[in-house]
Amino acid sequence: MNAANAAGYLAGAILTARLSARHGERTVYLVGLFGTALSLIGCGAGDGFAQLLALRAAAGFFGALAFVAGATLATAAGVGASAERQGLTVSIYFAGAGAGVVLSSAIVPFALMDGASGWRWGWLGFGAVSLLAGLVSLPAVRHRPGGASAQVESRAGTARVSLVPAAIAYALSGAGYIAYMTFVIAFLRAEHFAPLIVSTFWTVLGLASVATGFGWGYVLARLPGGWPLAVVLALLGIGAFVPLVNDGGAIAFVSAVLFGGSQMAAPAAVTVLVCKARPPATWTREIGWLTVLFGIGQCIGPLVAGALSDRPSGVRLGLLVSVAILALAAVIAALQRDA
Repeated sequence: MNAANAAGYLAGAILTARLSARHGERTVYLVGLFGTALSLIGCGAGDGFAQLLALRAAAGFFGALAFVAGATLATAAGVGASAERQGLTVSIYFAGAGAGVVLSSAIVPFALMDGASGWRWGWLGFGAVSLLAGLVSLPAVRHRPGGASAQVESRAGTARVSLVPAAIAYALSGAGYIAYMTFVIAFLRAEHFAPLIVSTFWTVLGLASVATGFGWGYVLARLPGGWPLAVVLALLGIGAFVPLVNDGGAIAFVSAVLFGGSQMAAPAAVTVLVCKARPPATWTREIGWLTVLFGIGQCIGPLVAGALSDRPSGVRLGLLVSVAILALAAVIAALQRDA
């Protein structure tokens, strides 16, 4: 079912630019957001493997539409503002994922209290929260940024800087990021952390993502070329490595803060780079294809880390793979030329 979700996500990322060109980013974003919510509700109301498989694929598809089109809208909202303001707008948008992590950590324990049928309440809760998020976002979606696109067009220039290093680094970051997110909870359990500590770890990770969204804007605006992405990936790698150094509870929360505070800054850094390197008319397409590469990395990362985790070294080796991938991605990102 997770594979179906990933396949749907890739399909959505590929088609977002085409659908946006025909219907507009705002329409695509709203269809994606509410489509995701209804798909999650369906996962709780449905039954049978085939039905859940289709619903998980649909959730991935609609989620990608919302993610990519929303990134374009967030970028356009900063048109004409200072570089710091643009970076702040994009960072806050991606920090919303951290709010989802926090809400999931709050919903799941209550859902599982209902025994064998608790998983249904979990999906229904996720869907209800997503519907509420869609309603909250409507005023922002209706807002049309001021007519400063000409400034962005001229600033982008005629020279097309290659984004290959950033694209490779972003794909690798998808693999390293998801490998950590997949195995860190298993690692904490293997190290005999109490369930309350594990649940609190997840909450802290999400809160760090939300809080740091307000600070990354300055970094994204000030550093040249691929250095913003390189810094983000380096911090992710350090965050993934920290729990392997010491098995204490405090060090685990250091990992949650470092990793959580950097996890959604990677797509923000890539989006800001696209904004500087490409004209507005191509933003959705460029962000979409970079998201496709990130999604491919997300598919490969858990498979590689999982295969290694089955070895005698266990999930510790899987986390080390995550650290190595993120470190390599940081080095490649630093090679990206400035736009």
